[in-house]
Amino acid sequence: MATRQTAVNQALNDSAVRHAIWLQRYGGSSAKKVLKLLAEAESDMARRIAARSAMLAKRPSAVEAGSGLVTSARLDSLLAAIRRQNRDLRTAMERSLRADLRGLAEAEVDIAARRLDEALGVDLGNLRPSPEVLRSLVDGKIARGETIRQWWGKLSRRRQASLEAAVRLGMVEGDDIRTMARRLRTTEHVTRVQAEALVRTAVTAVASQARTALYETNDDVVAEEMWVSTLDSRTSDICISLDGKRWPVGTAHIRPPAHPRCRSTLSPVTKTWEELGATNLKPGRGARKLDDLLDRQLKEKGFDPGARREIIAAQRRASMPGSVQLGRRRPTYQQWLKAQPAAFQDEVLGKAKGALFRRGGLTVDKFVDVKTGRPFTLDELKARESAAWAKANLNGGEAA
Repeated sequence: MATRQTAVNQALNDSAVRHAIWLQRYGGSSAKKVLKLLAEAESDMARRIAARSAMLAKRPSAVEAGSGLVTSARLDSLLAAIRRQNRDLRTAMERSLRADLRGLAEAEVDIAARRLDEALGVDLGNLRPSPEVLRSLVDGKIARGETIRQWWGKLSRRRQASLEAAVRLGMVEGDDIRTMARRLRTTEHVTRVQAEALVRTAVTAVASQARTALYETNDDVVAEEMWVSTLDSRTSDICISLDGKRWPVGTAHIRPPAHPRCRSTLSPVTKTWEELGATNLKPGRGARKLDDLLDRQLKEKGFDPGARREIIAAQRRASMPGSVQLGRRRPTYQQWLKAQPAAFQDEVLGKAKGALFRRGGLTVDKFVDVKTGRPFTLDELKARESAAWAKANLNGGEAA
C-alpha cells in the first residue's frame, strides 16, 4: 500500500520527469515561431521568382536578342535577394529564440525553487542566481562550446549555400516557376529540420543550466544532481548509459543536452534531514537552522511548532537519502530495459548489443564512451569486453 508521505527526492525526481514533458512542449512552441519565419521566407522567395519570371515573359525581345537577362542578370538578381533575405531571416530567428530562452531561464529557476519547497514542506526562501548569471546562460555557450549566434551563423550559411546551389542548378536546367519553387521547398525542408533541432536543443541546454545555477546557489540544501532519461525506444545510447548517474553539486560533469534534441533532464538530490539540521543554512533564509525555520513557519500558520515539527521531521528523515525510501521508486533505464522483451531490447540496442546485455551481463553504460558520448563499435566492444562477448556466444557470429 502506498504511503501518504512521498519520499522527498522521489517527489523531486517525479516532478523532473513531468517537467521534461513540459519542456518538450515549450521547445515545440518556440520552434513553431522559428518555423513560421522560415515558411514566410520560403513564400517570399517563391513570390520573387514568380514576379521575375512574369517580368521576363513580357519582354520576349530581350530573350531573343540574347541579352543575358534570362541567365546572368536574372541569376545575379535572385542570388542577391537570397542573401538579403537570409541575413534578415537569421536576425529574426535569433531574436525570437533569445527572447524565449530569457523567459525560460527565469521560469526554470522559479519552478525548480518551488519544487524544492514543495518536496521539503518548508519555504526555504531559496536563493536565486544573479541576473548576470541568467543572462550569461543565453548569451554564452549553449552546447558543444558554441553560442546561439554561432549556431544560427552556421545554419544561415548552410541555408544560403543550399539555396544558391538550387537556384543555379534550376537556371542551368531551365526550370519553370513550379519546378524552381519545388526545388527550393526541398532545400528549405532540410533547413526546417535543422532549425527545429537547434531550437529544441537550446531549450534543453538553457533549462538545464538554469536549474544547475539554482542548485549551486542553494548548495546548503542540494547535495547532488541526478541524470534522468526518458524511458522509451527513442532514448539515445549516451542517455541510456547516463540515466541514474549522480554528481555532487558544483562539480564539472556532463549535462543535458548530451546530443541534438536531447530529452534528458537533471533532478536535484537534497541532503539528508540530519545533514540539514546539523549545518547552518545560508543567510537570507529566515533562520540559520532548518528546524528553527520550520518552527517559525508553523507558528505563523497557527500550529504548535514543537509537536508538529517532530511529526514532519520524522516523515522527512524516513524519506530522504540514507534511509528507506517511501513511495514508488522510478526504475533506471537499465532496470526498465531489463524488464522489456528481448525483441524490444534488440530494437533499442541492436542484436549484438542486446545479446551482450542479456547473456553477456553488460550494463548499458558499457556501450558508450561517457566522456565523449560516442557509442563503442562492435569491434571495440569485442576488444574491451572479450569475456562478455564470449559469454554472449557472439564469437560464432550469433547475435540473437
